[in-house]
Amino acid sequence: MASDTPLYLRPNSASTVVASVGAGTILPVMGRSGDWYEIELPGDVQGLKRQAFVQAEAVEPLSETKPPSVVTTPREEPGGVASARGRIYSDWHGMDEVEIFQPFRVADFTGLVVMLLDKSGVALPPQDENTYAPTVKILERSDEFFLEGLRRGVAEFRRGFTVESDSRPSLAPLGGSKILVLRTKLLMLDPGSKAARYWGGFGAGAGKAKISAELIDVATDTVLARLTHEKRSGFGMFGGGYEKVMSKSIREVGEDFGKGLMKPF
Repeated sequence: MASDTPLYLRPNSASTVVASVGAGTILPVMGRSGDWYEIELPGDVQGLKRQAFVQAEAVEPLSETKPPSVVTTPREEPGGVASARGRIYSDWHGMDEVEIFQPFRVADFTGLVVMLLDKSGVALPPQDENTYAPTVKILERSDEFFLEGLRRGVAEFRRGFTVESDSRPSLAPLGGSKILVLRTKLLMLDPGSKAARYWGGFGAGAGKAKISAELIDVATDTVLARLTHEKRSGFGMFGGGYEKVMSKSIREVGEDFGKGLMKPF
């Protein structure tokens, strides 16, 4: 496993370590001082100062500019479980399961096109239950919620990387060698039980959303990876309404996808 990379207050290894970041962390570069990069601290690192320094030899450039606009800490050593086409990893940068068919760098691409969710396999509640109408309503807006979360997750790590929606079933009209496509499928949308959320607490009766996606290189029409992730939501006043918990779960799946996609594969 790769060890954590220290970030220093000044471009000197004798100065204070303000934070340590794990393998595959993406760091925006603000400038260079000798053998050091001045970087912007990740959003999840607490502190008043938002800049720090990292040794240039401890990170890998993710852009061709000098100095690079983005660098990444060393990724973890190969692990996971062998599959027929690649390797399967559990809890990959916050995503439940990632199967990687071919190593790649998102930094080599300029944008992501998200195909509309395939909702054909989602099981709906019986029509005579009070969960049916809210589930249908959220199902109809699921693309909106997923895209919103995905953009939020991407923006946290990489500026200028476009994320667009596309309803065309074919990749051919998209063209361009620098575009990734995310072909998505909504596997589950569960409203849970409002009563159980209200009386049970601690996750009882939680609403759930589960989504799988294939990441495709448009230029070669190659599937690079397959992602699967589920989120649960069950909090809120009076147990949390059905629409709220389902839309929140879909957004959070999208956000985790966005964050995970910005990590090295």
